[in-house]
Amino acid sequence: MLLVGQFRGVESRIAVEIKVSHPVDAAKLRKVQKSDIDLLEIELDRDLMLDGILTEDTLQKEILDHKNQLWLHTPLASRLKSEHDLEFEERVAKPVLADQDRKFEEFGQSLT
Repeated sequence: MLLVGQFRGVESRIAVEIKVSHPVDAAKLRKVQKSDIDLLEIELDRDLMLDGILTEDTLQKEILDHKNQLWLHTPLASRLKSEHDLEFEERVAKPVLADQDRKFEEFGQSLT
């Protein structure tokens, strides 16, 4: 399944693989890694799938349970981290360093 939408104003595409009997193979993972698509694998209990009593509520709980989710490729997270790091540098780090430079210069002038 491919989910397409906006996350914090950034267009994102997330491929979702449902794992019941076998995980994403190496060839598929390499193909996804060459793209700009995030890949989430959701593992569903094989017995739950095969017992014939699967309800929509049970399926929803299993899909949304974080312990069943494994992110295999996350370019969106990398982009968001880079944007966060740049914003932090501009809004926090640079002003703090500029203030420290000013204080250091004032201290040096007071010594002379």
